Amino acid sequence: TLKSLRYELLGRNSNGERVMLETIKSPYFDENNNLVGILAIIRNITKRHNVELELIESKRYLRAILETSLDAFWVVDKDGNFYDFNSAFCEMSGYSREELLKMNIEDLEITENRTAIEKRISRILTEGKDRFETVHRKKDGTTYDIEIVSSLFDSHHSLVVGFARDITQSKEESKRISFLSFHDHLTGLYNRRYIEDSVKRLDTKRNYPFTIMTLDVNGLKLTNDAFGHHTGDQVLVSVSEAIKKVCREDDIIGRTGGDEFIILLPKTDRSDAEKIKKRIEKTATEADLDSVLVSVAIGYSIKNHPDKDIQEVMREADLMMYRNKLK
Repeated sequence: TLKSLRYELLGRNSNGERVMLETIKSPYFDENNNLVGILAIIRNITKRHNVELELIESKRYLRAILETSLDAFWVVDKDGNFYDFNSAFCEMSGYSREELLKMNIEDLEITENRTAIEKRISRILTEGKDRFETVHRKKDGTTYDIEIVSSLFDSHHSLVVGFARDITQSKEESKRISFLSFHDHLTGLYNRRYIEDSVKRLDTKRNYPFTIMTLDVNGLKLTNDAFGHHTGDQVLVSVSEAIKKVCREDDIIGRTGGDEFIILLPKTDRSDAEKIKKRIEKTATEADLDSVLVSVAIGYSIKNHPDKDIQEVMREADLMMYRNKLK
């Protein structure tokens, strides 16, 4: 059976320019079905050919960009199955290309379950884009925070593209900065800023009797002069540990100055405050710091009524603390 032939070839037009030609040759039969010749159709397809070449080149260019990008890239179908991805995603996840092609985004996802993933993909297919943070698990079992910018890639085949960046370090740095904004860098206790905010927050009737306790480390300057600031820092840390060991979960402990500490004790009467004071004094002296003897001076005052100014309570605590320091 004779069939038509189609092929492309390079030629030249009347101006001598190179052109791409499409040739279709078919057998030509007469009314008695006898082969009498060949019917040939030749078309100039240079424009279409150039468009196809440009498309191929643009795909290569895009692929080169994706493969050299530091950000991970992937394409998933409506069910979350991986359709395509770049090398950065393989490196980020720890899986090979062959492994990922058999996997679903759910296999990596920790924060969202399958139902949530399908709803998110469906929303992207409908609304066109999404941006969110989540947590993925690597092949070795470790986890990492990830920021994803996702959008509709191919509506006909229900494909969604995602560009992802590992933000674990930036989130940890953000947490560290946030921690330091409210904590003392040496002891890890709350700082003055947090204590001042907490005093205002706790100064309510439901927390009465509200006890404020202040502490001062005895002889810290002499310790610094005799043994160095490193030893002085050890003393401060040991005192902070002693306070934490004695105080309750709801108590708020802070370091407000070089050798000064403060404890906010909601719902604490005089009897309980005195017990806490004595336990801190005893625990602090038990610190094992070679030849350095650790002791603290402690004072406290209690607010039982709304009409008493909280600043007056703090002054009374300081006054009692200084009196004990002079003993």
